[in-house]
Amino acid sequence: MKENLKHIMKRAVRRTRLLLLGLLFARTNKSGLAKRMLLINLGAIGDLVVFTSVLKHYKRAFPDKEISLLISGANGFDPALFRGYIDHIILINPKKFNADFRYGYRFVKKLRSIGFSTVVEHNPHLEWAGKLIAAELGAERVIGYEGVHIDIERPITPSYARGYSYIKKKIFPLYTDVIANTIEQWRISDGMKYLPHIINHHIRIFEYVSERAHAPQQEYATELVMEGHRLPGEAQNLLAKNGIRENGYCLLSLTAGLSAEKEWEMEKYAEVCDYLAAKNIPVVLIGTKGDAERKKSFPRLVQRPVTNLTGMTGLLDIAALMKNCLFTLSNETSVGHMAIALKKPCMVVSGAWNPGLWTFYGYEGINRWVFQKNAPCMGDNGQCIADRNIPAPCVAAIKPDEVKTAIDGLLEYLQSTPAHPQKPFALDFGK
Repeated sequence: MKENLKHIMKRAVRRTRLLLLGLLFARTNKSGLAKRMLLINLGAIGDLVVFTSVLKHYKRAFPDKEISLLISGANGFDPALFRGYIDHIILINPKKFNADFRYGYRFVKKLRSIGFSTVVEHNPHLEWAGKLIAAELGAERVIGYEGVHIDIERPITPSYARGYSYIKKKIFPLYTDVIANTIEQWRISDGMKYLPHIINHHIRIFEYVSERAHAPQQEYATELVMEGHRLPGEAQNLLAKNGIRENGYCLLSLTAGLSAEKEWEMEKYAEVCDYLAAKNIPVVLIGTKGDAERKKSFPRLVQRPVTNLTGMTGLLDIAALMKNCLFTLSNETSVGHMAIALKKPCMVVSGAWNPGLWTFYGYEGINRWVFQKNAPCMGDNGQCIADRNIPAPCVAAIKPDEVKTAIDGLLEYLQSTPAHPQKPFALDFGK
């Protein structure tokens, strides 16, 4: 009932916003319209890192266009990591857009006053605000994507299903182009079903928009821009005090963003940290100020101290720490995505609800996942986390010994292959 009410309210907000836009003559600026293009991706941090696979190609594909990118300003992503990929970044608060018709009216009016000839909504998943904005800007060409098959066939919640139905019936008809998803849903490898990686869907969108022939996977490697960023003095001093050496530490994230149900238990992480300490590999802990409060008991669980930078680092700082670490350890996939984009080794403790959609890619040998191959929720598209199990059963089932064994394999590889990565970027390995 509550979710249905939210859906009704979002539709009401949209109707009111459109009424204001019509009554107050918020017309689209046509002056110089042909040269301006807008890309929209209101995903979370990990979504945006993965999006660099194609984002970096847009300026080359459209050298005569002035390209803007609309992203969420509420997810903590630092636009500096996109420096050079596009001309302008525009920030929005999606939740406020969905709930406050006045904010939404002012925001759409602002974008109409700029004016865009082409708008590409580049999130393959359902993202309500982004898809509505694309339809409301008065662009000559509005391009969207049909969606990922598993989202449509196995929606994570009834609210998601209602949202997609509304977008399909009411919003997609307002687009000039809706790109069909021609990507196979399931594949079989070693008896396991898995999904094509989400990058394949971004490639489908980009190659449709740019009319580009299909290119090798290596051209779609994710990349983040890092130019001489220095850590805050407090963090630098703590690293120096604890004798943390460059390329000699494990960078650890305990959290999974705002999704506590996806998190591996702290007690298990503590056991792994002690295992690393026995190998003389120090652990540097990262996280937000909110994480510091939620995870303040963690230092008491480990036998040997960790260097705790929780609450001291922004996203650029975390990227800088990644550039200098031995490997990252997390079950927050965005940490793994960032490590891959920086060509750094990573170990991700992963859920089994969407096998392959966000995992099994990067640089073979240095990018690895630990997951339950026989999990009951395998491929359920998040049904095991929709009811807020904490933690999700498929994550909780992973044992510390499994992670230790995987770390041993990674360390052995890094020792035998000091110049890495050796293999090119790929979208299909590590199952």
